[in-house]
Formats: sequence, C-alpha cells, structure tokens
Amino acid sequence: MDTPETTAEWYYERAGAQAGPVTQAVMMDMLARGEVFSNTLIWRTGLENWVPLGSVMSPPPASAAESAPASRTLLPAMGSAWSGDEQGGPAALQPGPGTVPCSECGRAFPSSEILDLRGHRVCAGCKPVVLQKMAEGVAPMGGDGVWRSGPKLVFRSGASLPGKCIKCGQPSTTRQQRTLYWHAPWIYILVLVSLLIYVVLALVLRKKAEVAIPLCEEHRKARSNGLLTTWLLVFGVIGSIVGGISMEQPWFFLLGLVCFIAAIVVGVRSRLLVPTLIDDNGTAHAKGCCEEFLRSLPTYRD
Repeated sequence: MDTPETTAEWYYERAGAQAGPVTQAVMMDMLARGEVFSNTLIWRTGLENWVPLGSVMSPPPASAAESAPASRTLLPAMGSAWSGDEQGGPAALQPGPGTVPCSECGRAFPSSEILDLRGHRVCAGCKPVVLQKMAEGVAPMGGDGVWRSGPKLVFRSGASLPGKCIKCGQPSTTRQQRTLYWHAPWIYILVLVSLLIYVVLALVLRKKAEVAIPLCEEHRKARSNGLLTTWLLVFGVIGSIVGGISMEQPWFFLLGLVCFIAAIVVGVRSRLLVPTLIDDNGTAHAKGCCEEFLRSLPTYRD
C-alpha cells in the first residue's frame, strides 16, 4: 500500500546543488546504482532540515550503496544550517541576530569569524576549499551567478537561486519559472509621442533574463490570490464599460475607473521580482527579495 513516505517527492544533493524531485522508489534505485549514497543529504516537504539518506531509507546490501566520502557542503536549498561540528571545522551556530551564513557550507557563524574572499563570505574551515576552487577557476557555492547589490538581487540569466523563499527567507516548496523583461527608462517618453512607436521599440530593445523563483507555500498562495484578484478586477472593468454603454449610466464608468486603478495596484504588488536593469550579457538586477534571502549571498562586484 502506498504511504506518504513512499509517494513523497524527495530532493537530494548532487555536486553541491539541489536535484530532484524523485519518488522514494527512484531514490532507492539510484542508491543501488551508486548514484547516491547513505550520507547523501535529502529533503521532502514535512522535514525541518536536510537529513542523510541512510537515516530515513534502508540501503540495499549491495556494495554499490557504500557511502561516499562525506561532503562538507550543505545545500542552500532549504536554508538549513548544521548545529555542531559533525562536518569538521569550528562548530556552527543556529542562524540568528549577529550571525552570518558561510556561502560555501551554509553554516552560521559570528560575523567576526567570517572572511570576505573576493565577495564570497566564508568561514575559516571553508577558506582552503574556496581558495582552491578559485585557483582552479571553479565558482564557489553561493557565487555561481547569484549575488546581492544592496537591497537588490543580481543574477545571470538561468542561474539557480538558493532554495529559500525570496519574500520571507523560509525554506521554499516550489519554484516559479519566469522571464523578466527590461528596457531603458527613456523609452517610456515615446508614450507621449505615439503608443504604437513605444510598443514597437520596447519589443525590439528590451532585454530578458530567465529565472526560477523559489517561494514558500504561504507566498505561493498569496501570489495566486493576487493574480486571481487582478483578473477579477479586469473583468470588472470590462463589465462596467459594457454596463455603462448599454444602460447609459455614467456611474458605471466611474466604477470601471476604480476597478482599473485597483487592478494596476494589485497586479504590481503581485509581481515577484521587478527588474531595474538587465545588461547585454543577461545579468539582471531586480528588487523584491527580503533581507533574510539576500543575507547569504556574496556582494556583487562590477
């Protein structure tokens, strides 16, 4: 009989990044083939933190399921942090005021124990690893095309964002694929000349960036409710115009104007990320992330 444990979708660590989701049956097949190991970190909805695969699933007796060397990388996908020294190096703290997460291992440390290596904030234990990666030309964790610039998120098109909700910093449960568009602000002036000219130039000159936006369940629902409200208001505008014309009642047009303004306000507030710049290389600067989400990201260097 199927149970929540066997039908749940699991995420797992692969090369220091989040992969999945897959079912438990698929995970067991991967374990048997040696694609994952007993100490591979896994997570599903309902778990507070990432846990070793072997702690929730019994590995097969085949030698292929032997554990791989322990990894010091904690996936940023659920924003968890190790609370102890089981991964080696100095003991980490639980995230809180006065602590800063290491962008390589994800653990939280007092700000005085965090080093800034070319924009990557790392702990003393991860310093040799990060320096080696830099020497080999490998991007450290947290710096693979994702940064912060003050209150703004900076990312390369297609980069994988940390698996924390951009609105509250809590573990994400879903990702919404979006294409962000931006054009130079001066193009808006053309609206005063001709709306058609503005639309044509905006379509020709706009730049775009692709991103999968992580959200928690609460903010996913808030986003859906905002979009639903926006569309209801749009239908209200259409209904008011039709009613005003058919019944020759001026107050219908006033109602339509109110619905139109409300639809714009709700629609703007429902946007997840608002691009303020997208360059020719597809690097986007966007507003809309909370400080908790931005805190673990390295500083963007022009």
